Amino acid sequence: MGWTAAFPAPNITVPVVDKHSPISESEHGLLDDESIEADGDINPSKFEFLGKEIDAGFRVAKHAGADRFALSLEAAYLLAQGCAEGACSFPFTYGGREELKGVIGGRPYPIVAIDTERRASRRRVSAYERTLSGRRDVSPHVLLGFLGAFIEDEKVEFPILVPPGTETNAGQVTITYARFRGIWSEQYKELEQRSKVENLSFSQSDPLPEQEATPPEPTVVSENDETLRRYLREVSSKFEEK
Repeated sequence: MGWTAAFPAPNITVPVVDKHSPISESEHGLLDDESIEADGDINPSKFEFLGKEIDAGFRVAKHAGADRFALSLEAAYLLAQGCAEGACSFPFTYGGREELKGVIGGRPYPIVAIDTERRASRRRVSAYERTLSGRRDVSPHVLLGFLGAFIEDEKVEFPILVPPGTETNAGQVTITYARFRGIWSEQYKELEQRSKVENLSFSQSDPLPEQEATPPEPTVVSENDETLRRYLREVSSKFEEK
């Protein structure tokens, strides 16, 4: 089956930590989100992926089978959009709506899949069966229109897929991510300011380095000080007599 999930919001990537691998933190005490996301792409087995879109994907998976590639609402929308634009061609099927526990508040959810039956004889049987039951092949244009209206009505975030190598602009991020980025930026600035204050306080509390004692300047005896000179001669002569 196929589904999409946006990171780092509303879904999250969590390192699988053991006693030998502590979670590293940045100098600001925040988890290095960008590094974790990149590592999660390279070594997914070392991470857990949690969130409402992940949960929805597992719920939709029960509709997958050997001849059906089940799709989440967002994945179906993106693929229908690609087919409507001529980028691909998939035989979509629509199985009505069904309540999926914990997904969009338990309201009926569209069951969309791609027919993956490989045997030609089975495909003919399925085609006759659809005709007898009054069901027709699903047009990607109609499916795209339906899913778009459903997403808007249910207030689900429209999925955004940015082509590789393309820079993301402000209009190509989800509302959830825009909110996440705003909150993260505020916390980052707060931690930076706190770090500056702590560093300043630490530097002011440090004792000043000890300075070497400067010896006093030697006393310069003036040669004109006759009194002192006589005294020194007298002391010297008495010392010699002894």
